[in-house]
Amino acid sequence: MLIILDYDETYTVDPEFWNQFVVNAHEIGHEVICCTMRSENDYYNFDVIRDMTFLNVPIIYAAEFADKWEAVQQAGYNPENAVWIDDRPMYVFMDKNRELPN
Repeated sequence: MLIILDYDETYTVDPEFWNQFVVNAHEIGHEVICCTMRSENDYYNFDVIRDMTFLNVPIIYAAEFADKWEAVQQAGYNPENAVWIDDRPMYVFMDKNRELPN
């Protein structure tokens, strides 16, 4: 199973929990990737790089794409068969710069 984990306000809310989750997922053969709405060129990416490298989790930066779904596809993964874990699930299909409906 492919598990796509958001970083900001998902992983960062409880890193200890997510660290154990990722370790357990890897132990039973699941693949975990991180997809964030950050840009790859953001100067403050040291935290996501540190945390995901420690867990051996690839990072997909989605800021330059229409949405996270497209970013994951462009990175060579099949988002259709994935479990998405995200505090803002609308960004899986929607650009972060688009206004949300009221």
